[in-house]
Order: sequence, then structure tokens, then C-alpha cells
Amino acid sequence: MTQEVQTVPLPPPGKRRGRMLLFGVVILLCGMAIGGGLTTKILWNRLLYNIQHPEHVPVLIVKSMEKGLGLNAEQADQIRPIINAHFKNIHDIRREIRPRFDAELDGMRNEVAAVLTPEQAEHWKKGFDALRAKLQLPVAVAGLDKP
Repeated sequence: MTQEVQTVPLPPPGKRRGRMLLFGVVILLCGMAIGGGLTTKILWNRLLYNIQHPEHVPVLIVKSMEKGLGLNAEQADQIRPIINAHFKNIHDIRREIRPRFDAELDGMRNEVAAVLTPEQAEHWKKGFDALRAKLQLPVAVAGLDKP
């Protein structure tokens, strides 16, 4: 008794290369999409943090200037209080205009909601309020409020 071994024909080499190239491109594109998404998420979180904690921004500015301009320690020590003083003034200006800004946002929210159906208006208001809460500057900021 002899056993017959059946062999499965392999596809020609050209077809295998085409498939491998296609899979390689798909893997590359997936990696690019994942990397781009993660980078966007990290940058968005960093931006939100800086919006919600503006007291840290002057420190970041001075560090960036030290690195980008090659400041020495004496220059950084002289620039630091200048940046801090102006950021305190900017914070005061923001606090002064905050009521007007909030009134405009409230007006926009309510006028748009008046055009929508009740279900749409509810969805609009929830989304608007969530985004507003994320992007809104705090009223009182430690380190920026003048004594």
C-alpha cells in the first residue's frame, strides 16, 4: 500500500508579493492613524490643562524662551517677573470681561435652542455646556490673582 501525498499548488510569486505589499501598506496606514490619534489626544489634553490652569503658562513660556533663545540664568531671572506681572494683568482683564463674555455665550446657546426641536435643543444644550465647561477659564486662579 502506497500512500499518495497530495500537494497543494502554491500561487505564483508575483501574487504573494502583491498581497504582502498590500498588507504592509494596510499595517502602515493603521499605525499612522493610531499614532496621529494618540498625538492629537495628548496635545488636546495639554491644551485643556493650560486653559484650565493658566498659572502654569508663564513658567512654560520662560522655559521655552530659555531653550529656544538660549537665555542664561540672569536673563531668565529678569524675564520671569516681567512675564508673571503681565499674565496677572491679562488675568484681571479676563475677569473684567467675563460677565459680558458669559452673557454672549448664554445668548447664543438660548437663541440656537429656540430654533431647534425640544429633543435637538436638549442635545445642543448638553453639548454646548460640556464644551463650555472644558474650555472655560477659572474665575479665581492661584498665583495670578492680585492680593
